[in-house]
Amino acid sequence: MPNIPKPTGINEIWASTGVKQPPGSTKIASGWVVEYPPYQMMNWVQNRQDAFIAHSNQHGVPEWDSVTEYQGNLSYTQGADGIIYKALETNRGSNPIDPLNRAVWVRAFEPFGVVSALTTVVNTHIANYQTLAGISNIVAARQNLSVYSRAETEARYAQLAGNQDIAFAVATSSQPYHAVRRDEVLSFLKASSETEVGVSRLATATETDIGTSRTTAVTPYGANAVYLKRAANLAGLPNVAAARANLGIGDIATLPVTAFLQPGNNLADVPDKNQARVNLGLTSTATQPETYFLRTGLNLSDIPSPAAARGALGLSQTAILPVTSFLQPGNNLSDVPDKAAARNALALSETATMPASTFMYRTNNLADITNVQAARNNLGLSAIVTKNVIGLSNPNGDIVYTRNADSVSGGCKLPDGTTMNWGTIQAGTGTLFKIPFTSANSYAVTVTHGPAALGLPGSGLGYKNANGFSLAYGIGGYQYIAIGY
Repeated sequence: MPNIPKPTGINEIWASTGVKQPPGSTKIASGWVVEYPPYQMMNWVQNRQDAFIAHSNQHGVPEWDSVTEYQGNLSYTQGADGIIYKALETNRGSNPIDPLNRAVWVRAFEPFGVVSALTTVVNTHIANYQTLAGISNIVAARQNLSVYSRAETEARYAQLAGNQDIAFAVATSSQPYHAVRRDEVLSFLKASSETEVGVSRLATATETDIGTSRTTAVTPYGANAVYLKRAANLAGLPNVAAARANLGIGDIATLPVTAFLQPGNNLADVPDKNQARVNLGLTSTATQPETYFLRTGLNLSDIPSPAAARGALGLSQTAILPVTSFLQPGNNLSDVPDKAAARNALALSETATMPASTFMYRTNNLADITNVQAARNNLGLSAIVTKNVIGLSNPNGDIVYTRNADSVSGGCKLPDGTTMNWGTIQAGTGTLFKIPFTSANSYAVTVTHGPAALGLPGSGLGYKNANGFSLAYGIGGYQYIAIGY
């Protein structure tokens, strides 16, 4: 059976907001008969089914309830503590989280990390067991195992590195695995073969020549009488003709050098040159003199009739015109003889001959206008377009308006130097409200009370100087305006 993918919308419960009516236990037991099921009952049935499916999908294992009969060694449920329990015996109404029901329910899975910790302890024990690490009483362990320490062993037996004071006494061997006495070695030697390791004797000259012995060794002396030496260059061959035949060399190897054409003669030693040309498939062209052909180094200057050659190549009279008859790409049209006529032929106006400075570039944003005021006059613009207003810079004493961050206080400066400042202040004796005027007499200050509904007393101006002014008395919020130079 192939994998069944999980359907979408499984947590969307049918009729979650619709009308539902439980059919009752009797109707649930009998089920539908030949009838039109009321939609309220159908909503209730499908709602219950969807709700349980969504619950199982969310929890994995359904929560315990008191009405379900759980089967021993078969049923699993999720307790109110979030732990999965397994039923040890069939039961109903026995809450798994109740300590009194430990005979009925048991925790299905070990807590996370318990198995891992136990595995670590077991692995450590196995490692110590395999290596005998962690033994607390080494002496008792050796006694139990009937083993000796290194010091005890070296005192009892001959050492591997050798000890002149201690020697092995080897008995006469009787089994293949016994140690061998020195005087027994020769008796155990056997002849060697292609398959057996042993002792070999040296072959005689006759045995070396015949080459059939499988149990003897060849000496250099014996090989010298039988085999050819590399330095002799085959001079020791007893039958040269037979040697050539064995190598597949024919009689041509014995012919004199005159039987062959010599490279240095350039075919001058060919006995019949006419027949040689026929054999090579050469025509009479091969015997023509050098002047019969055009030389590549002369660049066709040796053509007897250049006009006839041009006709044969299909070339017109243009081919013999000088290079000055044509415009050269590298001259960028500077070699045009009549430039005015050329511009007329291209339908170009006098604009094509004007310098770049005659025109304004789009990327300069009108910065290349030579007379800005004249440009403004031509556009019909008045002087107001040059004034800075509404918070812009004031390099020329233009109208400047500023507003503070509180959107209540601010000020402005007119071109004639008149300055106005306004704002809202919290009154208090001795409080100085700074106004940027040059002197105490350069401005006038008017202070009025805030909202009249507050019923607070009025206030009078206390003092003023070049740094600002203060209120003589009063509390709460007041509004002021200061005008000066």
